[in-house]
Amino acid sequence: MNKKNIFITLLLLVLLAAIAYRLVQNKHLSEAAVFRYDPESPMLVPVETLQWSHVRDTITFSGTFEAERETRLSAEIPGKVLRVLADVGTEVRQGQALVELDAGLLRLQLRSTEIQIEGLQADVSRYGVLAAADAVQGIQLEKASLGLRTAQAQRSLLLEQIERMTIRAPFNAVVSAKLVETGNYAAPGMPMMQLTDISKLRFVMNVPERQLQYFRRDQIADLRCDACNWKGTGKVISIGSKSGPGNLFQVHFRADNTRDQMIKAGMFGKASVSAGTEGQALVIASTAVQSANGEDAVYVIESGKAVLRPVVIGRRVGQNAIVLSGLDAGEVMISGGFLDLYDGAAVRTE
Repeated sequence: MNKKNIFITLLLLVLLAAIAYRLVQNKHLSEAAVFRYDPESPMLVPVETLQWSHVRDTITFSGTFEAERETRLSAEIPGKVLRVLADVGTEVRQGQALVELDAGLLRLQLRSTEIQIEGLQADVSRYGVLAAADAVQGIQLEKASLGLRTAQAQRSLLLEQIERMTIRAPFNAVVSAKLVETGNYAAPGMPMMQLTDISKLRFVMNVPERQLQYFRRDQIADLRCDACNWKGTGKVISIGSKSGPGNLFQVHFRADNTRDQMIKAGMFGKASVSAGTEGQALVIASTAVQSANGEDAVYVIESGKAVLRPVVIGRRVGQNAIVLSGLDAGEVMISGGFLDLYDGAAVRTE
């Protein structure tokens, strides 16, 4: 064998030895990285010491805020629209003029009636003097007096009609819709403007029949509007006596709006009503409740061991659960790390 072949052979042997050494090292590293469970080694778990908490059992319903008062204004007497004095979004006061109709013909009739009244007043004065002197019959004075009263009644009627040609706000509100423009013809019953008063609100929600038991007249409940970050109270003013779609009953609350009227008609809100009595109870996280043979249970620590104990859970409120029985204040409950946990496992806490 020549020197070249010997060199190549030695080089291959060195490479094979290096590869074998590297493989052995990798095996040792992999074995060291593999977790091997030791049943005698306590498992680190997060815990919670149970304490009594003051709880209030409530139910939350969703609903909609609506305006307490809303109306559409229309003309009582037909006429042409001369001026529209308010636009959408305008805040108006009670008695403020909103729309003016053409009252020209009525004013001409009023002028004619006033002239007639002047003539009749002169006749009554003249006939009064003549009747006193027995120069004319008393019936003529009576007819003149009757005609004067009729003309005066006609004048009052015309004045009232002229006043009603100006459409005024019946209460403080905001113009939520303008339905006419200058030059339109207004007829009785045709809406011209819509007013919405949101200083007082109604909160309306649909309630299933089995939950109507939680409501009564004049009941006070907590209301909130998430869109404007508002919380307040409302009073029950109406409980539906007939169901609607889905066999739901409407319940109405009355509430005051904010000073700057942040809550608008149509906004969504929530109402929280009491569904039981207030008192002391043990409240735990719902994630701590496990299932054991179809029953609720939680892990507690007894003598350094995890013990799965059956419990009776009442209502679940949000992410919490109210414990009715099975636990007592002062006990240590395991609140997490349930993947490798089992009944009787050795555990430790920080």
